Amino acid sequence: MKMKTCNKCDMVLPATEKYFYRDDYVRKDGTRNLESRCKRCMLERNKKYKKTESGKKARERYNKSEKGRMCYRKANKKYYYDGNGKLKTIQYQQSEDGKISHNNANRKYRKTKKGKKTNRKSLAKRRQNLGYIELYPNPFDESEVVDWHHIDDEHVVALPVDLHHLYGGYVEKHRHMCLIIVKQIYGDKICH
Repeated sequence: MKMKTCNKCDMVLPATEKYFYRDDYVRKDGTRNLESRCKRCMLERNKKYKKTESGKKARERYNKSEKGRMCYRKANKKYYYDGNGKLKTIQYQQSEDGKISHNNANRKYRKTKKGKKTNRKSLAKRRQNLGYIELYPNPFDESEVVDWHHIDDEHVVALPVDLHHLYGGYVEKHRHMCLIIVKQIYGDKICH
């Protein structure tokens, strides 16, 4: 197998398209040479260039060009240009596969540093907008981990964490489903 040395990192790699991009220059016989840098070095170079001012301007020019717009359309065709606009995306997001995929992506994101920070911000913002008036004292054992469930924007009651997290989703749906559990625990005294 023919080997090639990268000009940047000096690694000796097989001279194939797996390790080297094809050069833009087309020879008279219709063939193209491999780039002098390996793919990893080319990617690093491109990342650095995209961060520069001239790189940002070049990307902006390309995105505004007809070729750039066509490339974007082609890449996003199955999502945005299926004849009905964004309908296909919405249908996928509402399907079981779409929900599972979305939840898995969210779970992965929440484990990242940025995801944890975003989650803390949203919880802090939510707490600022909600009151915290306990309707009843915590009836559960001290060994039981509880969450304080908002039955409305002001009033909270204690619920075991596993029950409270059982019904996630939109606020109204969450409150409605948890209200059933709250009534079973506290009786029909809950009037909210």
